[in-house]
Amino acid sequence: MVKLRAILLAGGYGTRLNPLSYRTPKCLMPIAGKANIVYLIEMLRDAGIKDIILSLNVTQKKVKEFLGDGSKFGVKMDYVFEQSSSDKDKLGAIGALQYVISNCGIKGDTLVIGADNFIYGLDVSKFNAFHKKSGGLATIALYNLVDKSKVEQFGIASIDEKTGKVLKFQEKPKVEEAVSRLASTLFYQIDEKFLRENLPRYVNEKKSRGEKPDKIGDLWQYFVNKIPIFGYVFEGIWGDVGNAETYIGVNKEVMNFLKRKIEKNIKISEDAFISGNGVVIGNGVVIEDGVKIKGPAIIEDNCVIKKNAVIGPYTYILHDTQIGEKSIVMGSIIFEKVKIGAKVRCEDCIIDGLSEIEDNSIVEHHSIIGYKAKLREGCRVFARSKIWPYMVLEKEGITEGEVTFPEIMNTNFGKELEESKYWC
Repeated sequence: MVKLRAILLAGGYGTRLNPLSYRTPKCLMPIAGKANIVYLIEMLRDAGIKDIILSLNVTQKKVKEFLGDGSKFGVKMDYVFEQSSSDKDKLGAIGALQYVISNCGIKGDTLVIGADNFIYGLDVSKFNAFHKKSGGLATIALYNLVDKSKVEQFGIASIDEKTGKVLKFQEKPKVEEAVSRLASTLFYQIDEKFLRENLPRYVNEKKSRGEKPDKIGDLWQYFVNKIPIFGYVFEGIWGDVGNAETYIGVNKEVMNFLKRKIEKNIKISEDAFISGNGVVIGNGVVIEDGVKIKGPAIIEDNCVIKKNAVIGPYTYILHDTQIGEKSIVMGSIIFEKVKIGAKVRCEDCIIDGLSEIEDNSIVEHHSIIGYKAKLREGCRVFARSKIWPYMVLEKEGITEGEVTFPEIMNTNFGKELEESKYWC
């Protein structure tokens, strides 16, 4: 049983996930049946860590609404709201951490975690024991990247193989300059002394130079040769919901662990075909003639899959959604109450709630269709495109890039987005 307090940093505005994050805060994005942050909370709870503080910005009241006091997850949740209102004036990760400490004080060692992280395979008890034994002021959970080209996206550390002491830390180095493939995962255990002395000193120094204390990677890079910092390498799954590609990727990874569960209260045609592992089908689902479902796949309550449609693998369809005849949906996340017409093809994309995709349309990989958007018949959305909430792409329209509504939050639509119920 580990007795620590955890601070989850969730105050960012998720701009790379716009327009999804206009309605649903990034830490609440659904992954294989649960909000992302719930996986973190359950991991902490199972390790005996039940005192959790969540750092948010003032636009994220939906997170508190969803998590409440934490009792339904077996933890105690407290909240600190930084008074920023946009990505331009946010405190940043270090500023947010300092703000939490100034409001809540310091109670011994603290786990500091990025709330958009997805982590599987990190034993928190062993991580804590390693930190205590090392005698360091901070320990960073490190993950060995398979793809070396991704080092440019993360903080990278080199460590002493015997002791785990961090020898060098680079914030987003060029591939050819990276000292290793060990990426910092934004999961740290930080000593009380560091929080009391080193962190304020760093913040004050940054501010004296007119700089914002933002990235935690810069913090480690600054202190790596000044104080003992250690790295703990773990195996398993690590990712985030930072953008469409990583969000879809993490969802797929987690779906590999699904166990087959098909509720009895469904209507399924004898001509439908379900294959593969990890098929989850909720109550009230209707599956018509000729439908093919290949696992892993999730079809939540009250969905309707029309004749000869093909679902999966790695498709996650949220509740009350309809998939039309002969449509193909693969590797995608389809939010609640979406209507997809006939002969539509969606591959590795994200479609937000209450959207409508009419017949013969195509949505390509890593694209995002915003809340209540409409694609008329025969539309095509090319890869990595974004359609903003409430936008309409007219019949046979073709788009590549972004169809935006920059002033949306200053309109009645924006008010509806803020007040709309998140997917769950």
